[in-house]
Amino acid sequence: MYAELHCHSHYSLLDGAAAPEALVARAVELGLPALALTDHDGLYGAVAFWRAARAQGVQPIIGAELTLAHGSHLTLLAENQAGYANLSRLISRGQLAGSKGHPMLTIEEMAQHSAGLLCLTGCRRGAVARDVQADDPVRAGRSAGSAQFRLQRLALGHIRSTGNSPLTVRAYAAQDTRTAKRRSSPLVE
Repeated sequence: MYAELHCHSHYSLLDGAAAPEALVARAVELGLPALALTDHDGLYGAVAFWRAARAQGVQPIIGAELTLAHGSHLTLLAENQAGYANLSRLISRGQLAGSKGHPMLTIEEMAQHSAGLLCLTGCRRGAVARDVQADDPVRAGRSAGSAQFRLQRLALGHIRSTGNSPLTVRAYAAQDTRTAKRRSSPLVE
């Protein structure tokens, strides 16, 4: 069973084009049991998304792709009401700490408000994915094992691999507008 956990609506300017309701409709067409809305640094479409998903029988997952102080991105999903409250706090802190259009969060701030949140490695602007896309699996492994990434794993406590399989990051790096090369690298054993 598949569920998209990193989806942007038109509230993520230059990254998403569809309204939250249209994303839910497409999820229904594809037979997805759940869908996560993870717009950039905000929850602007969360209410419309939640209502549309519930009405269509799709499990809504609320999240956001947050910008860290050093410029990389990290995706957080609310696991429960406490997670939603913490996600809201983190978004507010990031918006207040940065300038307009450039929110900034630190790992330490995230650690203070991590209860109820699931953490993904982020988009192609995440530290691990960036190294995989650069075709540098050694550096990607170092990024995954870096103090910052370990802090993310420990503080948020929810990055898990299943069973004994390694955490694997898959990246699609476009060679041109028509083709993509798939790369996969085990990062944590």
